[in-house]
Amino acid sequence: MTDERLAKEASVLMHTYEDYAGIRAKLLKEKEQSQDEIASISERIEDLIINAPTGDRDKKLHDEITKAKDKRKRLREKITETNFKVRDCEIQIKRVELETRLLLGGIIVDED
Repeated sequence: MTDERLAKEASVLMHTYEDYAGIRAKLLKEKEQSQDEIASISERIEDLIINAPTGDRDKKLHDEITKAKDKRKRLREKITETNFKVRDCEIQIKRVELETRLLLGGIIVDED
């Protein structure tokens, strides 16, 4: 393989790596934001229950609590999906690292 072709392939791999690393970072940020939102919703639910006047469990309060619980459930499902996407990005990053090692002429045994 010529030096020019080697440099071109290395550049493509570097950009691919950067793309996956960027996607992974974005997904982890989304996950953290969702976790923060879940904590906020849980606090809101607790406040609604604690601060409701005794015996005043009317339909509006019940609907508000149900709506908050549903949103919290959707966020948990989103986190599960995000975790899957993060793992997929990590696999792709490892693949690019391996391709880079092979391209540069040698397999380096991973210390992990």
